[in-house]
Amino acid sequence: MAFPVNLENLQNAILISNLTEKDYDSHDFFILKTCITLLSSMQDLIDQIEMGEGFSVHCEKEWSQFIKYYNKTYKRAKKIFHRYLKRLKIDYWEQEELVRNILWVTKLIDSGFYETDEEDVYFHAVILSGKFFTSVFYYNYLINEACDRKINSPESLFNTRKNLSSIKNERLWIEETYNQLKDKEIDEVPEETKEMLFALWDRTFDFLQELIKCFSKTEALNN
Repeated sequence: MAFPVNLENLQNAILISNLTEKDYDSHDFFILKTCITLLSSMQDLIDQIEMGEGFSVHCEKEWSQFIKYYNKTYKRAKKIFHRYLKRLKIDYWEQEELVRNILWVTKLIDSGFYETDEEDVYFHAVILSGKFFTSVFYYNYLINEACDRKINSPESLFNTRKNLSSIKNERLWIEETYNQLKDKEIDEVPEETKEMLFALWDRTFDFLQELIKCFSKTEALNN
């Protein structure tokens, strides 16, 4: 199974850094963490698609170019993350790059999942949007957990681990529902399950719009 992407390297880097609670709550770290969680979640989707569980690849050449660009972007974002943990700051040009990456991912997901009327694609879009949403928050809590351990915040760590478990269970529920349909264990989605999936679809859409709005302002201020 593609989920979850391994972020152990980043977690360990946090634990051996000089990160403080002030750094953890900083705007720089918020931008950095948002970029990493979005790109990690994108990796989930790529893995799902390449396993044949979602949108099909119609043009291998374009897909290959996309993967090359994505891998380069993700690699650079991780480098900036490690560089931040050593210096506890990001440069202006690094912030510009991170914000550009955040907007690239959010607009890509928004156009891919919400700008289609094709029924067969629509079903996969609902499932994959739910996977993307839960992945983003799973990786967010994963990074938060390492930070809570680093700054020695037991109460926050308890809540983070509780949220981590909850969002992971939600993601696995989506996987199980999809697999039951794919393997024809159920003929159609029960009404209650359908309502839950579409509620998650709406939450994902609202989340993407909020990110686009927030980081478009940041991009405008930078320019």
